[in-house]
Amino acid sequence: MNRTPIYLLPWVFLLGGCTFIAGLMHMQPVEIVTWSPHREYVEAGELSSVSVTFSAAMQRSLCEQAFELRREDSAVSGHFSWRNGDTTLEFIPEIPFSENRRYSVAVAATAEDNYGNSLAERFLFEFATSRESVAPGVVLHEPADGARVHGKRAPVRIVFSEPMDEASFYGGFSLFPPVYGGFVWNASGQEVVFTPLVDYAEGQIYEVHLERSVRDRSGNRLDKPLCFNFQTDSFAKPSIITMETVPDGRLLVPIESGGGLDGSLEIEKDEQFLLTFSQRLTEQQKTGLLHIEPPVAHFLSWENEQDRCTLGFDVFLQWNQVYVVEVLGRTYEFVVDGPGSLPPSIRQITYCADLGAPAGAEKYILLAFADNADFTDAQTPAFDFYIDHAVDAEVNIGSFLKALDIAVVPQCLSITLHDIELSPLSIDPLTIPAEGQSIVRLRCSIFDDPAVAGTVSFRVDTQLQDTAQNHLSQDYVLILNNN
Repeated sequence: MNRTPIYLLPWVFLLGGCTFIAGLMHMQPVEIVTWSPHREYVEAGELSSVSVTFSAAMQRSLCEQAFELRREDSAVSGHFSWRNGDTTLEFIPEIPFSENRRYSVAVAATAEDNYGNSLAERFLFEFATSRESVAPGVVLHEPADGARVHGKRAPVRIVFSEPMDEASFYGGFSLFPPVYGGFVWNASGQEVVFTPLVDYAEGQIYEVHLERSVRDRSGNRLDKPLCFNFQTDSFAKPSIITMETVPDGRLLVPIESGGGLDGSLEIEKDEQFLLTFSQRLTEQQKTGLLHIEPPVAHFLSWENEQDRCTLGFDVFLQWNQVYVVEVLGRTYEFVVDGPGSLPPSIRQITYCADLGAPAGAEKYILLAFADNADFTDAQTPAFDFYIDHAVDAEVNIGSFLKALDIAVVPQCLSITLHDIELSPLSIDPLTIPAEGQSIVRLRCSIFDDPAVAGTVSFRVDTQLQDTAQNHLSQDYVLILNNN
């Protein structure tokens, strides 16, 4: 059996693979990347040839056949010259270019590079051998006439209607009073920016003049002279005028003016402050504007005029903590003591052996630390936790259950929780809760073993919080003896 044909095709592929892959890598359409002349108007005396530069090396014969230079309606004869690795085609006409004529340069899509890629579409460019006669004008200038600038080295920007002759611009531009600086033009030559290399004088009026001697690249003078002025800001250092709470405007008095801690301000843990300054602040002046002790993450929100900002905090401020704010040489102090930020605290715990018993002086027993407690007669027992908290808040029951721990050592009795109730009203407690107070009642069952003595510990940790997100500041612990 002859197996040779089975192996022939892979060997042919391997032998021609490099050429095949190289061809695949050059399958992009060829483009014309630049041409000369590149202007709509050009003087005939400046021209001796026209040229076209391609994005790849070209097949000379196909490209020369696709090229055409026409004067008005007639084709122009001449000869070709190639350079830059056959990427630039230059055409030199036999008869020199004439003044006041229109010419067109065309390259047909049949032009191909060495890989057979042709132009995506026919290229055409027209130009005239005459001087353009339209006078240039200024379409925009910054600063605007009469504007006030805030930077010490604010740039002056001028935009023209067409590309300009830079040398004529330098002779026709003036800034008074003089300021040393430099010029930068954009690629098209239509826009120039003057940037001072020294600071402007404070509060000075500057005048910018542009004479008609400024010309475009065809030699046409400016359509009319330009004159505008701008004034610099006062560069005096800003100072802070007021620091007040938001939104009710309670003023903080700086220490330098006899101020200090003022308890009547009632600062809350989520307080914000409005800072007002004598003038707008620059971005540089905003950097490191204030310092807070003890450190706390904060932010500044600036108003549009940049002379007022709101100081806020990323976390809650700490209860009863004194904060010191230093800003622009002034020092302010405040303490977090607002009624809405009061942390919850457990005032007392009472025990009721039988909630169904008639009301009386002995129905509720106040539990005290290290007391001897007797739970042998428990019928429908309950423990009442009296909790003080912020006036407009109430105890978060979920957090109370997470924070509560009842420990019996050794197992002298067992306490089983059945129900929890916030501020019960149906049964008289020992003390009616006042505003800013709540009662958390734990209904339970208790089995007491009189033969075993031990201790019962009630612990509520700092997970306890109210609905205003104020937390118990430290763990509460009550230990009873059970004999």
